[in-house]
Amino acid sequence: MISSSTRTSSPTTTPRRNFHLTGVRHPKLTGYRLLFIILTLSFGLSKAALAYQGQSVSPTTLEWIFGVVIGLALYWLSLYENDANAYLMPWLFEFDYYNPIAHGLCSSSTFLHTALNMIA
Repeated sequence: MISSSTRTSSPTTTPRRNFHLTGVRHPKLTGYRLLFIILTLSFGLSKAALAYQGQSVSPTTLEWIFGVVIGLALYWLSLYENDANAYLMPWLFEFDYYNPIAHGLCSSSTFLHTALNMIA
């Protein structure tokens, strides 16, 4: 059994961090990461839609294009994400788009809710 005097840290002495907007920590949502998410979602959804329609050539072609061309371009960009030269494109690697997107989604949902209440 370990006595309380031999412990190095306790939960009550740990400093609390101030988290913005939601109180949840998250990695930076940079332009590069948004681009990666949007391209991956659009590829996956379009491939699923084409496969659902019974096509076999189009999803395979789309997979080759995304896997080779877009994949190589995204890999090449990822090499600069943690590089010292990332400051040359701060809109792509430095700026955190989380707050503007979160505030935009909150305000648009509030606007939509108000508009629907006015109609009903």
